[in-house]
Amino acid sequence: VNFGDYHIWEVILFTIMGTLIISSVYPALLLSSFEPLKALKGKISSHISNAFFRKILVVSQFVFSIVLIAGTIIISNQMSFIRSQKLGYNKDHVFSIPMITMSNHFDAVKSDLLKQPGIADVTWADGNIVNIGSQTGDNSWDGKENGETMFLSPLAIGKDFIPFFKMQMEAGNNFTGSVSDSNHFILNETAVKAAHIKDPIGKKFRLWNTEGTIIGVAKDFYFQSMKEKIKPAIFYYQPARYGQIYIKTTGKNAPNAIAAAQKEWKQYNAGFPFTYAFLDDTFNNLYLSEQRTAMLFNLFAGIAIFISCLGLFGLATYTAEVKRKEIGIRKVLGANVSGIIQLISKDFVKLVFISIIIATPIAWWAMNKWLEGFAYRINISWWAFALAGIFALLIALITVSFQAIKAAVANPVDSLRSE
Repeated sequence: VNFGDYHIWEVILFTIMGTLIISSVYPALLLSSFEPLKALKGKISSHISNAFFRKILVVSQFVFSIVLIAGTIIISNQMSFIRSQKLGYNKDHVFSIPMITMSNHFDAVKSDLLKQPGIADVTWADGNIVNIGSQTGDNSWDGKENGETMFLSPLAIGKDFIPFFKMQMEAGNNFTGSVSDSNHFILNETAVKAAHIKDPIGKKFRLWNTEGTIIGVAKDFYFQSMKEKIKPAIFYYQPARYGQIYIKTTGKNAPNAIAAAQKEWKQYNAGFPFTYAFLDDTFNNLYLSEQRTAMLFNLFAGIAIFISCLGLFGLATYTAEVKRKEIGIRKVLGANVSGIIQLISKDFVKLVFISIIIATPIAWWAMNKWLEGFAYRINISWWAFALAGIFALLIALITVSFQAIKAAVANPVDSLRSE
């Protein structure tokens, strides 16, 4: 999350100001309705309508809190699911640099880089494997029907690209780097299924103006955000051209690998600023909006919980004051501390349970709509709502317990002295 983005701080500022203004309206109206003489005597009125309205406020606050807590849990689970998914290739410890004018010297660059400590392997492609943005429908194949169209995401790769990323072949072979590979193609599984090609190895295929044959089928891999289903893709072979050089580090000596890449850059790309990007960062950038959503949910959940605690604490204080004489009488008649605490707390526990009942379907609906944006998603589990409810209940008990214990241990003589 980019905290330098002023939009984030605008949302935070307006949220805090809005909640503070809204939360202060009712206390101001309530205090202004007190009769000064009774207030000075400590006799605060307790109309049924006032008590009922306070309970509605507390329930509303906890509904928002539970929805946000459940949403935070579900968003976190979805992001964990994305991070744990097998992508179909290994991007660990890999960074890329643009070729620019380096493309005509790839073999020399690769040879120099492989001599450096901290560099395990080097390959190239004309695009980024994490997010292949281009598509083309200019293709045909054996058995293609009239009017049939298949959009493919094409990627020109070097002969070492597939083993470099530890990609798996479903059938056929990889490129060898021979001259004949310029007429060879490797499709992913989805492309083969979309084209309805049976026994694809050796079948004719045309990409743009190149007539060739299918020599391999690569297992499906994620080359876009998981918001979209895996689409047809095709690898084709060309001598190193303008694109990306991929450098795999050993992990421990990544700074040395970057320094070695920068040295090659200065030799072949003089005049251009050196840039590089780790594929992990490129992958994470696909989900920036989701990361911001998760951050805002965490922030709003914290604010909502804080306001809920303030409301609950105020209601507990008010309840303890209204029931002060009742508590004093119960203690004189032999009630113990735990009984008094239970007397005060049970009403608040009921309010939280009502909040859970109201919040659960709201949270489920909202999170289900959010997850609809992902082609690959988690199933919403009941335990996310149970955990949010338990968390809200614990917060309520901790908040109320202070006033409940204070009222339970108070001297009953003080509360009954005015009678």
